[in-house]
Amino acid sequence: MRNQFRNRNLYLLVSADILMLVVSLVLAYAIRYAFSIPRGEYDNIIGILPWVIAVKLTAFILMGVYHGMWRYTSIPDAWRLVKAAVLALLIIMAGMAVVNRFEGYPRSVFLADCIFTMFFCGGIRLGIRMLYSVRQHLPSWKAETDPTPPHQTRLIIIGAGDAADKIIREASGNPASTRPQTDEEAQKGSEDQETFEWPRREVV
Repeated sequence: MRNQFRNRNLYLLVSADILMLVVSLVLAYAIRYAFSIPRGEYDNIIGILPWVIAVKLTAFILMGVYHGMWRYTSIPDAWRLVKAAVLALLIIMAGMAVVNRFEGYPRSVFLADCIFTMFFCGGIRLGIRMLYSVRQHLPSWKAETDPTPPHQTRLIIIGAGDAADKIIREASGNPASTRPQTDEEAQKGSEDQETFEWPRREVV
């Protein structure tokens, strides 16, 4: 996570999340009062909004919502977002019960706010993935933003798991520069190529 703080895209995503958290809470209040929020409720919204945002962002960080590559958002990423939203809901409701026993704050607002948080914040991540997917089918945009070398480079991936899957998808989305190889292709190709042996070093 420390390296993530050096990524400017992280701050863009956090800013977008904060905006969606504000929209979620206001929309939850709007639905609770049939889109006619009493004037006094605006003071309640402003009073709890900073605390709600702080709790939710903390839950997002603890649940690893900001980890990984957002262009490859998948089911595990969505599950982490759901767990973070539910954790934040539990913390908020526990805090409200201890502080003022929900006096002046309808419980249904926080439940609706949790649902909207998952929907809007998840929609941002889904939109990022769709944007990168569409980008692969736009040659003009790709040529301007992601120039590729004129030759292909063979890529051999040793191992498995989520990291290998992401690498393969990235290489498949950029076919002009790389071509993933399976173990069988690598063994077949090695028969016609010169083999180099790396020097071995003993562990002291």
